[in-house]
Amino acid sequence: MSSPAQTSEVKTATYDLINKISRTVDNCCAHPIAAATVFALVVVWITVGPRVHFSDAWQFVMNTTSSTVTFLMVFIIANSQKRDTDALLLKLDLLIAANPRTKNTAVEIEAQPDHVTQEVRKEIRELQGELSEDD
Repeated sequence: MSSPAQTSEVKTATYDLINKISRTVDNCCAHPIAAATVFALVVVWITVGPRVHFSDAWQFVMNTTSSTVTFLMVFIIANSQKRDTDALLLKLDLLIAANPRTKNTAVEIEAQPDHVTQEVRKEIRELQGELSEDD
């Protein structure tokens, strides 16, 4: 039987591997060569269509391929956006925490309940009103 530490290490290693694969696929798909390749494949598919009399197999291959790629890319894009958002939020939290003139109520606000978010928004509106009156 494995210990909790070993189980945690396996989970972390698996998570890191999936993230690495996701980042690699994301970087490859965002490259202009990938867009050119997809465009070329679609052109080839369209030009081959009349030669095979638009057979069911011809349509099936394109439909299956496009559905599978779309399904997988949804998760790749979601993973990429989550990583980017998390990094941005950490940077903002660091800036807020580092400035002695700012309130730390907004640090990690994305993890707070909605009522806390509403209170901070109210404070910000009040500060904006005070700042505009000072002008």
